[in-house]
Amino acid sequence: MDELGTELSLTFEVAEWSGNSFIIKKYLVDTDEEMNLLFNNMISVFCKRHLVNYRKE
Repeated sequence: MDELGTELSLTFEVAEWSGNSFIIKKYLVDTDEEMNLLFNNMISVFCKRHLVNYRKE
């Protein structure tokens, strides 16, 4: 992701599609508040960049 100056790799444990919505589940083990915030931000960027465009196709 050039705009963030980083590469992003993400593995989903569960992804459920239904109609025009989706649910992504990721199981975090041994986490803290900072890690939860990082994950929420990472998944938001991923979804906005990749899944929104996918739904339009």
